[in-house]
Amino acid sequence: MTSIRTTGAVASVLLVSAFLLSGCVTPTTQMPTVSAADASAEAQKQAALALKMRLDERARVSAIAERLFTANADLCPDLTRSIGFRADTVNDFNPSFRRAASDTLGFGAAPRVAWVDASGPADRAGLKSGDVIVAVDGQAVGDKPDAQKTVAADLAQSKTGDVRLKYRRGEAEQEVVIHPLKACDYGVVVLDAEDINAAADGKRIAIDRGMLRFVASDDELALVMAHELAHDTERHIRAKSANAAMGAVGGAAVDVLLALGGVNSGGAFAKAGRAAGAGYASAAFESEADYIGMYYMARAGYDVNGVEDFWRRMAVENPHAIFVTSDHPATPARYVAIGKARDEILAKRRVGAPLLPERRAGKKVEVAAADAH
Repeated sequence: MTSIRTTGAVASVLLVSAFLLSGCVTPTTQMPTVSAADASAEAQKQAALALKMRLDERARVSAIAERLFTANADLCPDLTRSIGFRADTVNDFNPSFRRAASDTLGFGAAPRVAWVDASGPADRAGLKSGDVIVAVDGQAVGDKPDAQKTVAADLAQSKTGDVRLKYRRGEAEQEVVIHPLKACDYGVVVLDAEDINAAADGKRIAIDRGMLRFVASDDELALVMAHELAHDTERHIRAKSANAAMGAVGGAAVDVLLALGGVNSGGAFAKAGRAAGAGYASAAFESEADYIGMYYMARAGYDVNGVEDFWRRMAVENPHAIFVTSDHPATPARYVAIGKARDEILAKRRVGAPLLPERRAGKKVEVAAADAH
């Protein structure tokens, strides 16, 4: 009986809703009819455009990372070998975009070179975008879902100093020998976010798409990425964690003392101490990353003249940062400090001095040496 009553109530609600909707206002023009087939065809064109733009953005970031990471390898505590290209299969793309990746951009089951870093090891060996990877050091890749990961693993585990790469271009198969370069061992990703932001987590650099549109040149993008690289090489994330732990210990001591006096603070002082510790020296770490990052980009051959203008444009985007110092320095201080770092670098170039950041005695150098491998 209950089921019948419920069904009847639902039917009544639907009838009332249909009656009310029939009185809603609708467009009055006779618009063109869009067929599902036409919309589907246009969807694939738009998917291809979106995919191509994102591949171009990743290629741009990768090329700058290649220069920064190889030019500053002797200053990085974590090292790897750079080969300077990226290969993907159609399965590496989001399922919604695989048809566009296949039909328009030519990706298939075998790894296809998505981009080659300009002047990198693969570029010098003659590899080009669109080449299909056939074998790495004599090991066939084949067509399989994890082919791209297989290529990456084979390249990483190659026992020889050089890498023999067989590829197919058109109908012809060719073989090249790539001479990898020593490089800083950090990843780089482009995040599909519109924020004007970049970040480092100790293992990789993340660049938001909004930042790619904001920078005025590759030199400015190199400034941003070199800053994030400095965060990683200087172990700033680790230092902030250590400071947070130290602050938590101090706050916990206050919680204990209060508890002995009969007051239950609920760990409030430990939490506050952790937050205070995490923020301690945060602005100074940012300033250090700005300073060291200038050296990194200069050593990689980027133009350091005028890059401080980046911070004037950032001030326009966020005027609040002109006058307020939080966990980052205020934009005027960053602008002036980067200009001074540039003058220091140019002065060293004039006299032929090594382009190395000035260090206080006993600071950081020992940490980097101890962590190197």
